[in-house]
Amino acid sequence: MRDTYTHSSWNLAGLQNSQDDVIINLVMGSMFLVLPTFWLGAMTWAGVRVGVAVNGALGAELRWRRIVGGRLWGDYCE
Repeated sequence: MRDTYTHSSWNLAGLQNSQDDVIINLVMGSMFLVLPTFWLGAMTWAGVRVGVAVNGALGAELRWRRIVGGRLWGDYCE
């Protein structure tokens, strides 16, 4: 086993053979496909939550202004 080609040379990144190459290719593939997908999903979720919070805050503010404005202008219009 130690006389095979995959074990005859020293790799500076560590000991690797053909099985390790497959594993490293899978890990690299997941880094380029799965991690960006996860990041995009997390940023989308955060953006939606911020949008809902801002919409709720602005909606409450506008309702309050309509109520107060209607009371103030209603006194002068009658």
